[in-house]
Amino acid sequence: ECQTIPTHGATDWEFFRLADGSGSSSSSSGGSALAPRKHGRGVSTREQLQGLLHYVLPVVLAVAATGVTYQLLVSLGLWHSVQTLSTGNPEQLKDVFFSGQPWLIVCSNKTDIPRAVAQASNTLHSAHVNTGRLDCNEVLPSGKTTFDRFGLKASRGTSLLFVANGNKPEKLSSSLLGNRAELETQVLKKAEVAVWAPRTTQELQRHCLDRKQCVMVVSDGSLNKSQMQTLRRVSQKHRRFVYVNVNVATTNLNLGKDLAMEGGPKVVVFKKLNTDKKSTSGSGVGKGMRIYTGRFASGSVLEFLQESQEDKAAFTTLMALPTLVPKHTPSSGAASAPDSSSSNNN
Repeated sequence: ECQTIPTHGATDWEFFRLADGSGSSSSSSGGSALAPRKHGRGVSTREQLQGLLHYVLPVVLAVAATGVTYQLLVSLGLWHSVQTLSTGNPEQLKDVFFSGQPWLIVCSNKTDIPRAVAQASNTLHSAHVNTGRLDCNEVLPSGKTTFDRFGLKASRGTSLLFVANGNKPEKLSSSLLGNRAELETQVLKKAEVAVWAPRTTQELQRHCLDRKQCVMVVSDGSLNKSQMQTLRRVSQKHRRFVYVNVNVATTNLNLGKDLAMEGGPKVVVFKKLNTDKKSTSGSGVGKGMRIYTGRFASGSVLEFLQESQEDKAAFTTLMALPTLVPKHTPSSGAASAPDSSSSNNN
């Protein structure tokens, strides 16, 4: 029903680093092993090699030892990319749970990280998925635990949560605590950004309009490779939005206003409005709409989405929700047809 875009983002990390040194010693004569002898005789090739090994061999051995030590620490779960999260740091937790960035969270009051998680954290880090440890049973400043805050069943022992792409945190199977390969596979799949391709009003509402923030890319035909790359870069940067692609070559979209399709895909942002504030254009349906009709390029679209997240951004209040009707009956019974340039299905 959808296409998924692999996630690539960048985050800052602090790692446990080894203090490795490489020893070196001077030659017994107190000078360079490659220096000419004083008695007028040049240095032989054999002596040159011996002198070179005198300096290079300790470095090679040190590097080899470092590699072995690193692999040993990784295998034991002692070298990892797991950050410590604190219930006393609201800004940190806000970034974890509401930034849209992918986070694997180990819920535990112990400092020891399960080996499978510690090992997986290095692979996940290379794919820009964050890993952290949090005592999810500890009370937050709000008076609730993390489990209570998100309506999750509390666990006494160690458990796993995953959150990404503006979705609610979900608990993962406890069996993954001892299965590194399966843990990596499931987390990386869940971290992908989904782009839905709705064909009906009901699908549009379910995958877009019912969400707090949604980006609709309207195209006259399937997105080409360059346009897909633009959408990929944009979705990786702004993960708090959900994304849909509406193809007006196969559907009739009614936004309540005409949308000229010349010049490439257009971007429509839908946002849930604060109904506590009075609207100059009526109460509407509690949704606002903002349209970008410029060039479909990463920089411009990213700037538009950034502005759309600011409080001062101007949104047009919708008096009725958009509708979407297929221009012809799909040959298959699928509810949503994925774009042909999709890399995976979710």
